[in-house]
Amino acid sequence: MRSAGTPSLSQSRTGASEGAGIRIRHGRAQDLSAYYNKMDSIFQHLNRDDVPSGLLGDYGIDFVDFTAFNGVPSDTNYVTLATWNMLYVSIFSARFGTNATLSVPDSVMAAIEAADKNAVAIMHFDYQALNPEALDLGYVTIVDEHNKTKKQYLCKKTF
Repeated sequence: MRSAGTPSLSQSRTGASEGAGIRIRHGRAQDLSAYYNKMDSIFQHLNRDDVPSGLLGDYGIDFVDFTAFNGVPSDTNYVTLATWNMLYVSIFSARFGTNATLSVPDSVMAAIEAADKNAVAIMHFDYQALNPEALDLGYVTIVDEHNKTKKQYLCKKTF
């Protein structure tokens, strides 16, 4: 039961330069190739293999701030179906490496809509985020050369 304003990615995106294949529905389709081209240029020197989950939170689009969904119940991470859908699309858009094998959001949302009305949708993902201290510690630099990779990522969870 997707609400009319819930965004969804209608096609998968598996590689660094395939952004033209993603569309988000939120009233009207939007081509995200310009967004991913910009993100790819920013993150081009990072080794995607250093992101074991294949999901880099800093790379995706935050339709919902998924850092609030850390498995600890609070008044800031109550989830409606529309929020759950936007959370999934946010995580899906954060695919940074080949390790992330996520189903296309439209198929996930269709399966939820077709499920029994008493079904519960649960999501649990590990993802990486850039370590805010990586620049200060010299693990990454803001220049046009290969970056150091030691401890530049923190492992986080969405639950």
